[in-house]
Amino acid sequence: MGVVDAVLSKTKAATSTNLRQRHWIQNVAFGVLWLTGGVVIVVLFFVIIYLLLQSGKFFVGTENVLEAVTLESSNEAVRDFVAANPAAIGYISFGYLDGTTKALALNQTAPSVANIANDTYPLARTLYMITNGEPSSEVQAWLDFVRSAEGQQLLTDAGYIALSESSEFQPLTQGINSELTLAGSTTVEPLAEQLAAAFARYYPNVTITVEGGDSTAGIKAAGKGSVDVGMSSRDIREVELVRYKELRVFDIGYDGIAVIVHPTLQISSLTYNQLRDIYNGYIDNWADVGGPDAEIVVVGRESGSGTSESFESWVMSKERLIQKGWETGNATMVAQGIGASFKAVWRFLTAEPLPGMGGKGGISTTIVTTVYMVVLTLLIATPLGVGAAVYLVEYAGEMGSQSRWMRRTVETIRFAVETLAGVPSIIFGLFGFALFVTVMHLGLSLLSGALAGACLILPVIIRTTEEALLTVPRAYREGSLALGATKWQTNWQVVLPTAMPGIVTGVILGVGRIVSETAVFYVTLGGSIHLPESVMDQGRTMVLHLYSLMMDANAPAPAMGTAMVLVVTIIAINLAINYLSTRITARMQGKAR
Repeated sequence: MGVVDAVLSKTKAATSTNLRQRHWIQNVAFGVLWLTGGVVIVVLFFVIIYLLLQSGKFFVGTENVLEAVTLESSNEAVRDFVAANPAAIGYISFGYLDGTTKALALNQTAPSVANIANDTYPLARTLYMITNGEPSSEVQAWLDFVRSAEGQQLLTDAGYIALSESSEFQPLTQGINSELTLAGSTTVEPLAEQLAAAFARYYPNVTITVEGGDSTAGIKAAGKGSVDVGMSSRDIREVELVRYKELRVFDIGYDGIAVIVHPTLQISSLTYNQLRDIYNGYIDNWADVGGPDAEIVVVGRESGSGTSESFESWVMSKERLIQKGWETGNATMVAQGIGASFKAVWRFLTAEPLPGMGGKGGISTTIVTTVYMVVLTLLIATPLGVGAAVYLVEYAGEMGSQSRWMRRTVETIRFAVETLAGVPSIIFGLFGFALFVTVMHLGLSLLSGALAGACLILPVIIRTTEEALLTVPRAYREGSLALGATKWQTNWQVVLPTAMPGIVTGVILGVGRIVSETAVFYVTLGGSIHLPESVMDQGRTMVLHLYSLMMDANAPAPAMGTAMVLVVTIIAINLAINYLSTRITARMQGKAR
C-alpha cells in the first residue's frame, strides 16, 4: 500500500502541476487576446472620434461653388462666354488672356507674371507632364525639348511662366520614327501644340497628337498607359499616386489664373472675400461690390479641371484665407472662418449633390436614400428571416419533428444558409440585376435594391435568430404548454421575447451590411443623385456616393465628410433599432405576464 500511495501521490502532484501550467498558459493566451482586442477597439474608437472632431475641416474642404454657376468645358469657352455677357465673371489661365475680357486685380494686386514671381499674386499653379513609368527615348526627347531654353521661351511667349532653370537639349543623332499621344488639361493643350510644331523641326518623322479634356482625364490616361504623356494644370493628388504607382511627374512651367469680367464692367478690383462670396452665392449683384445694379452671372469650369481645382483651393478655402491673412484683424478672420465652417457643414448636409464627377454639392439625398434603403430592406428581410428561423427551430428542428427526413432537410437548409452567408456580395448584386432588374422588369430602383439587399442579409438574420432561439431554455416552452398555451402563443409570447436581444443583434448586423454595401446596390439601385419619390425610382446611398467621390472624382475631402456622416447615421439607426426593440420586448413580455 505504501508504494501505491507513493505512486498516487506523485501522480496527483504531477497532475496538479500540469493543470497549473495549463491554467497559466491559458491565462497568458487569453490575456494577450483580450489585450489585443482591447487595443483594436480603443484605436477604432479614437479614429471615429478624430473623424468627428475633424468634420468641420472636411466639410470646409467640400464648400461648393454656387449651385447656379454656368459650367464650361475649357478656358476658351469661359473667356468667350464672359466676353459676350456684360454681367458675367469667370476665371481662366493667363495663357488665354487676349484683350476680349478684363482681368481683375485681387486685393489691389494685378494679375501679372511679375506679381506671381514676387509672390504678391497668389493665384498660380505648376504645369505638369506625366508618364507611366520611365519615359521611352522619344518621350524623353520630347520632355527634354519642352524643358530646354527653346521650349521655355515658347512657353513664355504664350503667356506662361518659365521654369527657373532650363535643361540642355541635345537632339539624338539617330532620327526617331514614332507617334506620341498627349492628352489632358486644356490649359496645357495649346502650349503643347506649339511645342509640337517646334519639336517637328528636329524630328520630322515623329507624329504628335494632342488632345484636350481636363487634368484629371490626363492623369488617368497616363496612369492607365492609354497615352504617352498626360497633361495637368494641377498638382497630382496623393490618391492618384497610390492608385497609379508608376506615374512619373515632370514640371514644365507655371501659370497664373486671372479673374475676368466684361471689358465694359465698371469694376477693376475685388477682395478675396468678395470673390469667394460671389462664387458661394452670398453676393449676387454687382452693386454689392461697387458696380452697376445688375445680377452677377457666375461662370466656372466643369469637374476634373485643374484650373477649377486650383481656383477653388485658393479662393474657396476658409482655412487658407485665414492663414494668408489678406484681411486685417485676425480675430475677425477667425470668427468668420468658424462661422463659414458651420455654414459649410449645413450646406453640405442639406444640399443635393451636383451632377458630374467632381464631388460638388451636398449629400442630403444620399442620407435620405440610405435610410429609405435600410427601412425597405428590413421590412422585407426581417419577417422572412425571423419566420424561417422560428420554423427551423420550433417546428422542423430540435423542438419539432425528429424524423430522419426532417433532420436531413433542416441540415441541408442550414448548410445552404451558412454557404450563402459567405458568398461575395457582388454575386447577390448580379443575381438581383438578373432577376429583379431584368427578368421582373423592376429596373434600377429602390425596390430592386431592397430585394437584392434582403437576399444578402437573410442568411445573417436566419442564423443569428436560430442561435437566439436555441438559447431559450426548453423549460420555458414546456411550462407555457403545460399551462394550456398553444404552440403559436408559446412562440409569440414566451420564446420570441426571451430571444429578442439575439434577434436584434442579427438585425443590427444586417443593417451594417445594408449601409456598408456598394456592389449590391451599384448594379440594382442605380446612381441618381436625386431623391427617390417612389420605390421604382433610382437613388444613391452614402456608400455609393463615397465610392464615386474616391474612384471617379478623386475628391478625398468630401469623401471624408461623407464617411463621418455615414458613421453618425449608422450610430443613429442602431440606437433607434435598440430603442424600438426594447419597447417591443417589454410590451410582449407584459402580455406574457
